[in-house]
Amino acid sequence: MDTFCVLPWYSREISGKTPVACCLLPDNHNIELIKIDLLNGVRNIACSKCWDIEDIGKTSRRQQENIFLDYKLDRDLSCIKADCETNNHDINMYQIMTSNLCNQACVSCNSGFSSKWAEIDRKMGKLPIKSFTINVDSLDINFHTAKRITLLGGEPLFDPTSFTILKKLVDADNTSCFVSLVTNGSITLSRQQIDLLSKFSDLNICISIDGIESRFEYMRWPAKWPALLINLEAYRKIAKTISVSYTISALNAIYYDETVEWFNNNNLNYNHNVVAGPAWMALSNMPGKLKQHVKNHNNFVSSFCNNINEISIEIINKQIALQDQAKKIDIRDYMTEFWQLLNE
Repeated sequence: MDTFCVLPWYSREISGKTPVACCLLPDNHNIELIKIDLLNGVRNIACSKCWDIEDIGKTSRRQQENIFLDYKLDRDLSCIKADCETNNHDINMYQIMTSNLCNQACVSCNSGFSSKWAEIDRKMGKLPIKSFTINVDSLDINFHTAKRITLLGGEPLFDPTSFTILKKLVDADNTSCFVSLVTNGSITLSRQQIDLLSKFSDLNICISIDGIESRFEYMRWPAKWPALLINLEAYRKIAKTISVSYTISALNAIYYDETVEWFNNNNLNYNHNVVAGPAWMALSNMPGKLKQHVKNHNNFVSSFCNNINEISIEIINKQIALQDQAKKIDIRDYMTEFWQLLNE
């Protein structure tokens, strides 16, 4: 069985915490044991999120990363694996969460990733997670040899630190580095920002879209769908590729088909980000009536409906009400079908 993944040897993911090779790994993972298993065809349990995706016939992050480095190094994956076995490798892929500065409070997010959510937490009487901003000058990054830099947030286009990092790549004469910006799509770029981004020949802008029209506006409040459409066209003019990160939870699962249809109609490649927590939003914990509705559609989401765990409708309604009250919105104005199905 092929279990090899390039990340433990070539990747560093940087945030306000200790750097790791992959953000999908649990906090208590043993990276050296993972390396041994990945080289020897063993499915380490710490990598279960990728195995689960692969088992239902979808492309996992492991597979995507292997394809990327094969392409970027112009080196066969078997040779890359041999390099790892002989310790002939260097970190060249960086994923950087610059801060938790963000202008949206998405339903599935929290104040650890969004300063907007910190405002909501305070309105709900909760203590927000402590904010942070990385120190660019202290980053252990070789800007001359980097093959990929992915900028996350918060909202990277809302954070000046992101553009400071990109300027360092330009100063290192490394504009061929693959740059990916994971954005909520709400930011209209300035002329100066467009000029900087246009210097990179391999630029990807990955937009987080969890539904269309009013569903999008609820899931990524206070986003506006018309603004996203305008910015999408502007991003297409400067990026080599545009992609989508599609976060799927118990709230938006029933809208899967219409959302994917919109992606396909707009020539947008997308990856699935399946919510596992908090428990009331976990895809596999949907109440029975939602699971049955989704099963009838026989799509990607259907494969997550076999778990016997179910969160009560009362808990989901309570959590929704808490968020809606703090945001001064009503889910029934945005996701009517979901609300009716849940409460009929």
